[in-house]
Amino acid sequence: GPRIRPPSSFKVVGQGSTLNCGNDGLRYLEPVPAGSVIHTRQRLIDVQAHPKGTRLTLEISTHVVGNDRP
Repeated sequence: GPRIRPPSSFKVVGQGSTLNCGNDGLRYLEPVPAGSVIHTRQRLIDVQAHPKGTRLTLEISTHVVGNDRP
């Protein structure tokens, strides 16, 4: 079945919990029609120490198959 999150090419070990801090520069160009096939790519951009753990910065791009725009 469909996956909400793509598989990662890296593995985070030794974590107790995960927190999503939000999105920077998120753009929705147009609605995605129901039943569309989408492809998603992600890239690990940065890893930084943080007082409460480690902060990962990911670049994620999603494309609707058959659509000229991402």
